[in-house]
This record gives sequence, C-alpha cells and structure tokens, in this order.
Amino acid sequence: MNLLGSVELKSLRRSKLLFYALTLVLIVGCSTTAPVKGPNISALYKAPSLQEQLPPLADKVKPVNQEPLPEAVRHLFKQLYAIDSALALEVGKLPEFQGNIGGSQVQALTKFIDLVQNATEAEKANLENFMEVGKRASRKYCVPLQAIFWILERGKPRSKPTIQEIEYFQLARINNRPQIYPLDYSLEELLAQAWDFSEQNRWKDYEIVTDRLNAPELVNYYERARFIYKSRKGELHYDADYSKRLFNTNRGNCTDHAAFTAYCLQKSGYKSNGHYDVGHHFVCLFEDNGKKYILDDGRPDKFFRRGIIPFKEYEQYHDQKYTKKGGTETDKDPICWLQGRFGMLFVYLIEKDNQEASIKNICKDLGVPAYVRNARKGIKELVKFGFISITAYQDKKNERFTYKINEPFCRRFLKERYNKQQNEYPWIDGVNRGYYSSLR
Repeated sequence: MNLLGSVELKSLRRSKLLFYALTLVLIVGCSTTAPVKGPNISALYKAPSLQEQLPPLADKVKPVNQEPLPEAVRHLFKQLYAIDSALALEVGKLPEFQGNIGGSQVQALTKFIDLVQNATEAEKANLENFMEVGKRASRKYCVPLQAIFWILERGKPRSKPTIQEIEYFQLARINNRPQIYPLDYSLEELLAQAWDFSEQNRWKDYEIVTDRLNAPELVNYYERARFIYKSRKGELHYDADYSKRLFNTNRGNCTDHAAFTAYCLQKSGYKSNGHYDVGHHFVCLFEDNGKKYILDDGRPDKFFRRGIIPFKEYEQYHDQKYTKKGGTETDKDPICWLQGRFGMLFVYLIEKDNQEASIKNICKDLGVPAYVRNARKGIKELVKFGFISITAYQDKKNERFTYKINEPFCRRFLKERYNKQQNEYPWIDGVNRGYYSSLR
C-alpha cells in the first residue's frame, strides 16, 4: 500500500524528528486493527408483546429479523422485564439467546429469575456491579451475566481446576467455592466457577473468546489462568499474528501477551497500545475513564507485580518505595537493593530443587538468551551481598556451579517482595507452588 508518495517521503526525511514521529504513529495505528462491533440486539425485540415497552433501537442498528422467541421464553422474559427491565434487556443480549434456544437455556433462565426475585439488597448490588463490567456501548454482551447462566445451566460444580488456575487462585486469594448460588460471588470467584476450560467447545474459537474478554478484568483473569510465559529469541517487534499464536498454544512471550491483550480491549472499545516498550519488555497500555493503565501478564516470573496497574505506579521489576528505602550506594539494605536488580535470578535459584545451576541454563530457563552478561554479574552480586555462596565453576564451558541459599535472607526477601495482596508469595506456608513447579 502506497501510504506516501516518493516526493512527500523525501521531504519528510529532511526532518528526521517528523519522519520518526509519523512512523511511530503508523506502527501504533497498524496495531489497532480490532473492529468494535457493538452490542448484540436483545432477544426481547423478538417478543411482540414487549415491543411497545422497549426503548427504540438506534437508527444504525438493523432490526431483528430472526425467528420469534418460543412461547416459554417470551413468558420468562416478560416476567424478568417486569422485575428489572434493564437486566432483562442485558440478558437478551447473551449469545445463549441469539440463536436457537434449547431446554437448558430455558431452565437456566427460570433459575435466574428465581435468584433475582429472592435476592437480598447486597446480592442485588453485586449483580449491578457485574453489569458494569466492560463498556456497555461497545461490549457485545455482559460476560458476568453469561457466567451466571453457565453455572445455572451446568447445575453442578465445575471440573477440577488446572495447576495453572490453582496457582492463580492462591496468588490472588480467589476462593474456590463450588456452590450453585452465584450472586454471592466476587467477579473472580464467579469466573473461577463458570469458566471451565475443559469445556473446549466454549473456548476453541479465537473470535468468540476475544469477544468474551471484553473488559480488562476479564482479560487479566483469562491470561493469568490460561497462559504460560515462553520466550522466543529475537522477536521483539509487533505482529498481529502473535495474538492468535498465543491463543492457539497458551505459550508466549511479552509481545504475544501484549498483542492479545490489545486485540481484546480494542474490540471492546478501549483505546490501547499493544506494543508499549518499558525497556526490553512489552506491555499493553490502555485507557479507561480518562486514566491510563498497564496490563502486564507477559512475565517469566509470576510473582513480580502483574495484572492491571495504574500507569503512574508501574515499575517493571520493583516498587519505587524500595528504591528509596535502599539508601545510597555505600549504605544499602541488601533486601531492598535486590528488588529492582537481580530479584528474578534469585527467585530462580530459590526454586531449583538440587541447588545446581549454570549460566547457560539460567538464560535458557528464564527465557532470556541474551542474559549471559547480566547472569554472570548477578551471580557475583548475589555472592557479594550474601544471598548465596557458590563453588568454583565446575564446567567452564557452561559455567556450571553449585550454591547454597542464605535462608534468613531468603525468607525476608520473599516477605518484603511479595507483601501486596495480589502478590503474596505461596512459599510462606512452606509449599513450593512456584512458576517452574507448574511446568515440571
């Protein structure tokens, strides 16, 4: 595609600053290709007895020309509309009521009406909060409502969560309560019960799933429960195909995660940049209600601060307070000094069972092939500050060595580093549930 004529391009080169600025705009613009389709048309518009009561459709919205609703469904929707008209319209947008409606959907709708009729004030408020997840004007439907219907439709607890899900539940303190009363759940608890990834028919289609991930909270949950970091050497540029590759394999690096995140959010009406560089690491930068956030789930170490982070608070490897607390170069608290330097390397050494490592394997396992110089320096610094003691290199080619962890430093490091609720480290109770353990 000829975006610029040769004359214009030559003139732009005379001003490098303008040329680079335009190039950046083009790159970012190329990454924002996900179309915003807008909400589904509520199935209630297929109920003639409700037509006069419903708000008129927007001029650009095509009228519903599908088959009319079955009589039992029309009756149930009329009943729900009398209880809460806004809720009924949102339920009608669910994919479960956009096509052929079976007996399981009718039973789930009956159970849902019963839940709403008998809900306490606290449960009604919780339901209102569920309905506010995502942008109403852009999302195809309300995903927490769909999650409630899936639980009611299934009628029994979900299958056993995967190791990946269990680790995330523990880190984020998500209670795994297999009860069939979803209005009591937090959003994360609701998703934990409804989103059973063993139900492959619901999770195999890329476009259907990315339509479902129509809010930052939903994308973050899915990525944390579903994806595992895997490095790919030399691939730091943006490519829209990275999003699909990550979806298909559930393995990918930071560029894959950022691209997938941006695609989901763009489809749902969020302004986002899926190739935001924070220093040899890419994240998704997005805006919500005029505020900027980072969504960063593409890390090899699960226990750095991850997820949705206000832009001004984001630090790639540490929190700002630890930098200040560390003091001067000649007078540093070693625990605070480690936060933003070789913390990932120390976590890696803690997690190894046999306390034997090599520079080559460190770089390979951490997914950073070009990390050799930093790995060597990191080992020296960890020895210098007393975190580990090591033997001399036993294999000079691979720089293999054995080591011993300073246990008091280890315990304090884990406690200081993971003191935030979302990052509380599971080893505190003596059980190793680390990232690498999930791969073994």
